[in-house]
Amino acid sequence: MLCAGASLSDISEHSPVREQYRARVEAVLRFERLWALTKSQLLGILNGLATVAANSGNPALADELRIFLRKYRHDDRYGVSIEEVMIICLVASASHKEMMEWREFVGDWLTELAFWDNEGDEGSVRR
Repeated sequence: MLCAGASLSDISEHSPVREQYRARVEAVLRFERLWALTKSQLLGILNGLATVAANSGNPALADELRIFLRKYRHDDRYGVSIEEVMIICLVASASHKEMMEWREFVGDWLTELAFWDNEGDEGSVRR
């Protein structure tokens, strides 16, 4: 788990966008090849990485988790629910120490979730 987070957090923000994207894709592929994960194992790892991002104050890792979850959201093997994504989002958001940065991070991510293709009644209000 920590190896995946370390490889993602090592991606330089100053590299060209194309190189950052390639490095992210390689990290995801390495991550998937190393472990044939069940959904619960994947969620455990992603929640663990969100906790690492929060405890270390690493917003770059939180941003990488957002990218990971875009991929796994509609993956037939995992089908991560919107509630599971929201939990990871809120944990990872603690990586932002300033209130305005935190608000922007959570707001952007939750707005993105609102416009995803939700399946079934995922987008409905629960009572």
